[in-house]
Amino acid sequence: MNLKYSEVYRGGITSPYISLETKNISITPLEKDLRIAFSIASKGGGTTRVRVDIDRRDFQAMIREMMDVDRSVAMKAVSEELAREIAREPEVEQKAEQRGRQQVKELARDKYLKAPVGADEKEKLISDETANLVDELNSDDKRSAA
Repeated sequence: MNLKYSEVYRGGITSPYISLETKNISITPLEKDLRIAFSIASKGGGTTRVRVDIDRRDFQAMIREMMDVDRSVAMKAVSEELAREIAREPEVEQKAEQRGRQQVKELARDKYLKAPVGADEKEKLISDETANLVDELNSDDKRSAA
């Protein structure tokens, strides 16, 4: 996603001026960070890519600073995003349940595959039944979502 209204400025130590470099700023969610990236012209020609990775533990500080800039705009933005996330909660929970089921299915399969050949009947039965149960539960989830 690109930021629509933000800008990157640059100035040097020897110059009292800063100048607009780019409005092309991307923001990308990562597993535990938020990445902001953009490119600026290099002094010697070419392009320099810049990346800022914001750790999730800094989100509260960012929101606090946003409130100091414009409380009403920040409150509205945070409220709208919270409402959107609350509406998505059933979908998020369902996906978490399916991931958990899949892990159980894989554990049962791994136990079967690691059991000695000829002495793996019990593990095969558990693996097969677990796979059937997980598949059936996931199918029920899809039917109820439709």
